[in-house]
Amino acid sequence: MQLPLFDPTPSIIEQLAEQHRYDRPAQLTIPIYGALALIQKSVRRGELSFALSAASTLLDQSPDRLFRRLVAIATEDVGHADLSVVELVVCGASSKTLRKRLGDDWRVAASLVSALCRSTKDRSTDDCYIVAKNHPELADLRASLGELTAAELIDLLRDPCALFTRAMAAWRAAGADWSERHNAVGRPDPKAVFEALRNTGTSAATATLATRAFAQTREALPLVLAVLGPLRPAGSLKELDDAFPPVSVGRDGLPLWRHDKFSHAGIAALKGFLGRPCEFNRWVCDHIEPRQRLRFAGEALFRVESQMCLRRVQYPAALTLRRLADEGFHGLRLADPKVPLDLLRNDLGLLDEFRYDL
Repeated sequence: MQLPLFDPTPSIIEQLAEQHRYDRPAQLTIPIYGALALIQKSVRRGELSFALSAASTLLDQSPDRLFRRLVAIATEDVGHADLSVVELVVCGASSKTLRKRLGDDWRVAASLVSALCRSTKDRSTDDCYIVAKNHPELADLRASLGELTAAELIDLLRDPCALFTRAMAAWRAAGADWSERHNAVGRPDPKAVFEALRNTGTSAATATLATRAFAQTREALPLVLAVLGPLRPAGSLKELDDAFPPVSVGRDGLPLWRHDKFSHAGIAALKGFLGRPCEFNRWVCDHIEPRQRLRFAGEALFRVESQMCLRRVQYPAALTLRRLADEGFHGLRLADPKVPLDLLRNDLGLLDEFRYDL
């Protein structure tokens, strides 16, 4: 189903026009997946210089992908911490005509990256997605929802208390990504999904913004953002910075945390790391089957390095979702599921020895 395009308001256009102008950095000689990892993790850490370099690289390699990624970052990492920033990014990313009017793609891209770096962060949208998609306690629910049609899934959205049911039902009925092997939903109906969410506590403004973000990305996160709307307390929220390990850079001067499970270099480093004795690897050998160890280590590394950010807002639902995601990101039933994350944080220095020359 075709959704309406975003029609930017004069106030949004004025905000974009008044943003500081950044000189464009030289393109980095890194693959596209490295640039995608660099820009998103840099935004979370407030590393504007790295984020701008990655944006410049992506603008050369794949402009459409850059602007889609900025919308995804806004939804996933800013979210309900500051919906005005999400709106700014959705607006700037949606219209080539607007970007031309304001100067060019680089000026708008740099303005959006800067706004994302400065913004407060709320990762509850991504945490909710991770829990709904992977937590072992929800396996039966995932299986049952996978057999329903779009109309049946939309009916489930009318229960405002069933958070994970609503999240999965919303993204499946709207036609977003769904990795489980189940029956087709029939014709997806995103318009009906967002209308049902409007009628069960999500504000019209949030639902409209999520609708437009979904039209640009076709990903599940904008739908989860809309589902979570009623759980965000009104007013200002306390902010805290996550505890970061020391930043390590490679020979190229770029942070080593850009090498993760989505890159060939990251996988190669993990394979070498798993062969070295350390507390994390001893735990993995004791608890994870050999054929699952590389996958588990990659997911654990991604969880450790990708979920950290500065200026994270604090409220009960966000804290609960973060805890559940830490416990169930791997989809396995473990007696003490947070232990491997703590061990891996302590052993990142050893992993960085393998990532240094990549």
